[in-house]
Amino acid sequence: MISSACPGWICYPEKTIGSYVLPCISSVKSPQQSIGAISKQHLCYKLGFRPGEIYHVTVMPCYDKKLEASRDDFVFHDESDELTTEVDSVLTTAEVLDLIQALTLVFVETKKGVDSLEYWLHSNGFPATTNHGDRSQPLFLKTVSQVNINRPLNG
Repeated sequence: MISSACPGWICYPEKTIGSYVLPCISSVKSPQQSIGAISKQHLCYKLGFRPGEIYHVTVMPCYDKKLEASRDDFVFHDESDELTTEVDSVLTTAEVLDLIQALTLVFVETKKGVDSLEYWLHSNGFPATTNHGDRSQPLFLKTVSQVNINRPLNG
């Protein structure tokens, strides 16, 4: 039996050697896909969610993990017969670092919390822009225009 959690290695025999090696490759899922399957096919039901209501993101060190998550092997039909992926998105560690260096997003549970956080950030000298459903359309468009990683936010 041959085993690997590297999707690049798995693709190599699939595309080059074929039937000679494929029967010897383990069918056990990688850790990324195992957690995805547990989250979407077991845990969500225990918590009272449908699989489509959970957005499962993994952070992995290799770009090939994106390829793995997009394979048809890891898509299933949920109870309402909708196609659902076990892992919805894969970020590499390099991409996470880029996000951290470019922009910080903070999610707050309440609209009042959003307003309080924005006030605190501005009061302490941190440029910030926020938005929630009670804001006007022009203010929303201003906020969205400020979320551009190529230019700094204006306080």
